[in-house]
Parts: sequence; C-alpha cells; structure tokens
Amino acid sequence: MQPGYFTRMGVVVPSGFSGTIHITVTASSSVEVFVFDLYNLVQFVEGYSYTYYLYDYGTYINDQVSVGPGLYIIVFYNPSNTTTASYSATVTTTYTPTSS
Repeated sequence: MQPGYFTRMGVVVPSGFSGTIHITVTASSSVEVFVFDLYNLVQFVEGYSYTYYLYDYGTYINDQVSVGPGLYIIVFYNPSNTTTASYSATVTTTYTPTSS
C-alpha cells in the first residue's frame, strides 16, 4: 500500500443478528485499521470529523469488535508519508441471532 493510501472491504450483518468482526493484520510497517459505518467512512474520506467502531495501529493487529445489524467498512490505512507498506489481513465475522 502506497504512503497515505488506504484499501477497504465490507462486512454485512443481516437484520436479526449481531456480529463480531475479527481482524488480524500483519504488515511490513505500521498501518491503521478502522471499522466504520458508511456515513463515517464518507466523513473519513472527505477529511471531516468521524467516529469509528474500532481503531488499531501497528505491524501486528489482532482485534475484534461487536456490532449490530448493518453495513460496516474495514479500512486499512498507511499513515506514512514515505514508506510503502505490504500487509496481509484476515477478516472473519461470527453472527449470533438476536432474540425477539
């Protein structure tokens, strides 16, 4: 990933379920990982104030976040101004039915 660039992927948690998003990242230099909803992803990209469901930073990240139904975007960001970062990421989501 080039300096200052990001990549992303989406996770959908269907109605009637909660989800736990598990994220593991190994990178050649420190990267930032965010979990956003769609609205806050737009805020992030446009440089406005945003909130997130998860934030982590480093060359090895092993984290998780519990979320409700909805669309979530996982962003892998290289904050460096000079260093290209290669990374490998594994994302899994565990779904649990919510009681009615």
